[in-house]
Amino acid sequence: MAGLCGLCIAADIAGAEACVDGWGRMVSIVDRGEEANISADLIVADPGWSSQASLRPECVADPSYVGTRAGGCWSGTMRLDEGKLFKYTVATSNDNMMGTRFTVCVSALTNCAVEGVFMALRFAARDFAGGRLEMRRPGHSASALFPDKPKHPPDLCSGPVSDIMCASAGGRLKFSATLDREVNAFAQDDRAWNIESYSVLLQLAPAGELPAGKTASLDVAFCLSAERPATPVTIEVKPDQMLGLWEGFGGNFVFQTESPVTEYALRNLETAFARTQATLAEWEPENDDGDPCRINWASFEARDAAGSNLRREFELAGRIDRMGMTRILSVWRLPDWLCETNPGGWGAWRTARVARNMEEELDECIVSYLLYAKRKYGAEPDLFSFNESREGIYVLMDAEEYRALTRRLGAKFRAAGLRTRFVIGDTATPRDAGEYLGPTLSDRRAMRYAGALAFHSWGGASDQDYEQWRQIAGRFGLRLMVTEGGLNPDAWRTPWVLESFWYALRQMELYQDMIRLSAPCSILEWELSGDYPLGVIRKAPDGSTAVAPTYRFHLLRHYANLTPKGSRIATCKSDRSTVRATAFLKGNTCVIHVLNSGASCMAVVTGLKRYGPRFAAFVTSQESACDHRGDLVRGRDGTLRIELPARSMTTLTTAK
Repeated sequence: MAGLCGLCIAADIAGAEACVDGWGRMVSIVDRGEEANISADLIVADPGWSSQASLRPECVADPSYVGTRAGGCWSGTMRLDEGKLFKYTVATSNDNMMGTRFTVCVSALTNCAVEGVFMALRFAARDFAGGRLEMRRPGHSASALFPDKPKHPPDLCSGPVSDIMCASAGGRLKFSATLDREVNAFAQDDRAWNIESYSVLLQLAPAGELPAGKTASLDVAFCLSAERPATPVTIEVKPDQMLGLWEGFGGNFVFQTESPVTEYALRNLETAFARTQATLAEWEPENDDGDPCRINWASFEARDAAGSNLRREFELAGRIDRMGMTRILSVWRLPDWLCETNPGGWGAWRTARVARNMEEELDECIVSYLLYAKRKYGAEPDLFSFNESREGIYVLMDAEEYRALTRRLGAKFRAAGLRTRFVIGDTATPRDAGEYLGPTLSDRRAMRYAGALAFHSWGGASDQDYEQWRQIAGRFGLRLMVTEGGLNPDAWRTPWVLESFWYALRQMELYQDMIRLSAPCSILEWELSGDYPLGVIRKAPDGSTAVAPTYRFHLLRHYANLTPKGSRIATCKSDRSTVRATAFLKGNTCVIHVLNSGASCMAVVTGLKRYGPRFAAFVTSQESACDHRGDLVRGRDGTLRIELPARSMTTLTTAK
């Protein structure tokens, strides 16, 4: 496992490990498991800072990554304004004396005027408020405090610099950056722009004309020293406080389902829920006969050709249903003839709406698809949804249109003898649920056809947002699902990041938060196919291929294979923010998942008197893959003590 990914670069002596995203941005830095929220980005600014480009996904084209034994190299094209393009590279390496080294280069592809080219170091205000910054060069230093309250004006200090030192209040975190040359630097309080950080801008190229072919570069070595907590973390299980019912892990089988990764996931993950796609643009690319009250079966049956994507879609749906999973069928795109405007490509994704007076034709298209799949393949979905209709990916509906569709189409499902019910929501994010869903939830006729409530995890949410979903589900007696579970919806553009350990760990932080706050009956991973894959296809010298599972796969096994279906999610609390715990109870079985995002530490788990006394421990980390680490025996007082490895998932289970 340790050699799986080149995106985390350890510096053994200096104690630095940089976590780098798919675009080349450092998102944090780690010392012996303790993580500091310090990031590094590249910025090219127009004169006067009228606009700027960075390594944000919307600013980068053609990203690429090449892993090396010592680190990796990210590259791409930054887009500032129309006609202002810059080639960039970010190379990382491990230097046993200097820590994690970053070498960054930015080259202009056209002549353009700029305010400058910068490397931006950002320090999270929650970690560094009250701390101290020092910027040095030979014979001189400038220092400033990181203010507790936002500073106006935001300037902290500036001047030529070759070394940067900073420390959090109390000195728990100490960070240094050593530059290969002297550059101008500007430190500021970003809270003036509603960004919860402080930043130091290192100027690689000055303001003025940047000729085509001119390269601005900088070599920086980062080091971090982080104090480890001295006391054990306490995890409290409360068996009498139940939050919801866990019905099992799930996954999406939507794009690239022909990949070997799909078969690998179906064989190796115990999956209770599946979500598939209805490709209506292939089912009815042209109107079958112009009469929505009559189904032209000959026209539809001709579309189901051997070897077609539609055939694979139907066959996979039938196989999933025979495996006994609860299946959700979702619609992403409509045939162009059903839309007000051609939905076009990604840049026009909000423009696809159901054309006026075409509602009946839409209903016929969907109902005929379901009836055919049921008759020909024995495939009948339990639930149905339009994917992310609030956001319009790719069919946009306002709240009233969504209510009307649920009410109208639900009645037609029932009239056609289909058991399929509606998933209410299926929104792209968990944020702000009430306003969009309100009209549907308050319509009794529409809610007759509701079978579940769902959101997607993209972007995360506040504790209050997650709890609101659980409360709405409870109020209406609906199952709550996370129908797309994942960390970053743009990860498909930089698929190499999906192999990294830091990405997998962040995703599990998100899952632990969703479970303990919203208590869904399932989280459906995006995806269990060749899209956002949980495995990498490796080719052997003899030409054969095999799927090599990623860190994400092994971490998800804790939920899929070690958590009993039909278990109750119990309240489980940790007194440390870097340790997240969830508990699942079923009869005499107790399963506790403990995610430790920090350094190794002792954990004391309480509230276990009714369970055990013997608990098996399974651990996934950068060095282990859901490995059985032996058994532990709790004390008579219901307390269990366990050493949590750094940056790991540990599952404690009484199950045999």
